[in-house]
Amino acid sequence: MTETTPPTINDLFGGSELDPLPNPHPVWSRLRRETPILYVKGMIYEFYLVTSAELAHEVMANDTVFSNAVYAEGVGMVLGKTILEMDGKAHLDHRKLASPFLSPSALRGKFEVAANKIANDLIDEFVDKGEADLISDFTFTYPLRVFTTILDLPIDDYEQVHQWAIDLCRVVSDPFLGMDSGAKFAAYLAPVVAERRGGSGTDLITMLCNSEVDGEQLSDEAVVNFLRLMILAGAETTYHLLGSVMFGLLKNRDQFDAVLADEKLVRSAIDEGLRWEAPVQIVSRVVTQSFELGGVQLKEGDKIHVSLGSANRDEKRYPDPDRFDIYRNNEPAHEAFGHGRHFCMGSRVAYSESQIAISTLLKRLPNLRLKEGEECGIFGFSFRSPDRLPVQFG
Repeated sequence: MTETTPPTINDLFGGSELDPLPNPHPVWSRLRRETPILYVKGMIYEFYLVTSAELAHEVMANDTVFSNAVYAEGVGMVLGKTILEMDGKAHLDHRKLASPFLSPSALRGKFEVAANKIANDLIDEFVDKGEADLISDFTFTYPLRVFTTILDLPIDDYEQVHQWAIDLCRVVSDPFLGMDSGAKFAAYLAPVVAERRGGSGTDLITMLCNSEVDGEQLSDEAVVNFLRLMILAGAETTYHLLGSVMFGLLKNRDQFDAVLADEKLVRSAIDEGLRWEAPVQIVSRVVTQSFELGGVQLKEGDKIHVSLGSANRDEKRYPDPDRFDIYRNNEPAHEAFGHGRHFCMGSRVAYSESQIAISTLLKRLPNLRLKEGEECGIFGFSFRSPDRLPVQFG
């Protein structure tokens, strides 16, 4: 802990971690130059804020010193114990449970057919109008509908499930809402888990129910916690990603036209969207032992917030980092999915469903463009994406 009073996030950015900040990047740039590891005061506790790509990479690569156990205090309040707060063998064992359903082979065939159908069904609802808000009419809904195919949940329930997922994210600003949504979500999943335990289905829920860790089956509570986390991650991250990628393309017409002419560039657009505006901007860790990071002496129990959004715009790694540029193929990979043992295991799902969604939008909506006279932008601190994306087509 420092001797002087640390600055608050509000002091630095003019808003809290949960406010819809329009552009934190100038502050990130200054911090990278001046103090790439800075002690600050957040809404709940004080922590070290890491902003440079070099230090971010070092923290995420060292899960011995920098532990995910910090998530037990926040997300754990509403989700219970999950893989998110685990390290070492426990983390690896639980990661292996879901990995087969998130592999490249699992995301072909039935998954691709379902994702294509969902994308087209959503577009069918507004295609004849000649205009839409791509956020409310498509990106906000599409990822969770796709994720229900992995879980084999009734697609009619997606709106309620999505609302619970959104409210779970608000546990810091509204603890009662977060806890209440978590409980209702658990009550919804509990009978589904009980019904599928011991079954012969090939869906992810049945597989989790019948899996073992260290010779013991996961309890119903453990399966429910696992599912809530996966749904939360699957619903929120890809929704932000799709909005930012489409915003970047629509604001850069030459790149939009290039992707339209060559579908192979869709993956490049997704990677650039992930770098340019990472859907999840902050990941957290807790220090397990005395350690020096970037010239700062850390002690056991110190908390770290790594800014993925800042690391992905580090001038030392990316020339002209604030520019959206789908042709950055020869530059270092982005850190949007993290790094090391805790690299996002749902990244392949995000890529697969995003490629299908963007390709389908471009094919189905000729002359797609931002709606004239309408203003829109990207907002947020911990999570970032457009809040609206009014477009015209046809």
